[in-house]
Order: sequence, then C-alpha cells, then structure tokens
Amino acid sequence: MQSMRKLLDLLGIDVPVIQAPMAGASSAELVAAVANAGGLGSYGCSRLSPAQVIEEAERIRALTNRSFNLGFFCHRRPRGHAGAGAGLAIAACTVLQRAWR
Repeated sequence: MQSMRKLLDLLGIDVPVIQAPMAGASSAELVAAVANAGGLGSYGCSRLSPAQVIEEAERIRALTNRSFNLGFFCHRRPRGHAGAGAGLAIAACTVLQRAWR
C-alpha cells in the first residue's frame, strides 16, 4: 500500500483513478470533473494544434486547481514535417509555464 500512496502523491491525486485521454472524445469539463473528484483527469490532445492544446489546458485550469494529464501519441515524425514536433513542444512548455504561475 505504501507504493500506491507514493504514486498517488506523485500524481497529486487522492484516488487511483486515471481517466483515459480519448482524442476526439475529451472535454475540459470531464477532465476537471475527474480531477475535482480526486482522480487524474486526462485530455487527449493528438488531434489538436499547439494553439488548441494551450486553449484547452487553460480551460481545464480555469475549472480545477488539481493535477491533470495532457495525452499525446508519440509516433515517428512524418517526412516533410520537421517542425511539427517543435510546435507541440512549445505548446507544452507554454502550458507548464502558465500552470505554475
């Protein structure tokens, strides 16, 4: 049980519930509801642009002060799209910076 407590503390949650980050079926309201109930709410971001990731993370943060997860698929970068990963990395850094203000 002590290892479970360590995991809960690490994730900043009260109960061992992790919402699946479902791309196309996520909402800020559902993520915040799970987080506010003590679980880890998760938003599936694989279909979002970097700007949309920031917008959704800000919506979630407005609804909860609890931990939440932004989920991404990590596939090989498509040929000819060298900057796509950089855009998401910038969005993720922006989200983190705003979360810790």
